[in-house]
Amino acid sequence: RCVLNQNQQHPTEIFPGQFGEWQEVQRVEDNTALVDVVYFGPRGEKIPELWEFKAKPLKKLGPMDRFPNLSWLFPGLLFLFAALAVSLWSWGGAGIELATSGQGVFQRNNFYQLFTALLAHGSIEHFLSNALPLLVFSWLLSGYFGLWFFPVFPIVIGVLSNLVTVSLYAPSVRLLGASGMVYGMVALWLVLFLKFNREQNWAIKFMRTAGFVMLLLLPSQYEQNVSYLAHASGFAVGMGTGFVALPFVTVPEVKAA
Repeated sequence: RCVLNQNQQHPTEIFPGQFGEWQEVQRVEDNTALVDVVYFGPRGEKIPELWEFKAKPLKKLGPMDRFPNLSWLFPGLLFLFAALAVSLWSWGGAGIELATSGQGVFQRNNFYQLFTALLAHGSIEHFLSNALPLLVFSWLLSGYFGLWFFPVFPIVIGVLSNLVTVSLYAPSVRLLGASGMVYGMVALWLVLFLKFNREQNWAIKFMRTAGFVMLLLLPSQYEQNVSYLAHASGFAVGMGTGFVALPFVTVPEVKAA
């Protein structure tokens, strides 16, 4: 049983409400709904009441509520192509020292090695171990936040990470590979994830971040030829860069379909 307003100027929905009454919802353009609730007294008489309420506003979409376009894989693929080309050149005898070290940087002033060491790798296995995480996080960082977050910030993070690492090692220790930069990209992504992901509350985000770090970043076994210091310095520099960049991050507006 319900009562319809024959002079209705807007489309209506008629549906049963609680306790057996019927509700008539008038939808208008300003997101306000007028509900005509018809109650029935003990003798069957109709007791209408008019309620006006504001509909719940739509949730504001965050930058991570969309899927990055696959075209944003291109910056990472371009960097990997350059890294593979430099590595092949190094394996064939480059003629110059591409790895970085304390001697090269602080004694010979070969500061370019802080960058070339990000591209050169010791073997194809070394290159492949960095290629997949670099491609994934370059896609996420550039796809969600733009080219400043890949390749610009990660290269700066990698150079600073190499500088910190060689300053703490013995001068003769040579360092090469992008693993420090990759760990910095992961840390940068985690800072942005904690800030801009609106799907979960802070407790869930912290738990996911901690689980991610423990499962994927902490080594399961010790390898003598792996620079864990570079990993740690890269992660620390990446996290610091993320916090410094947060006030200046502009995220693209996401519109509901």
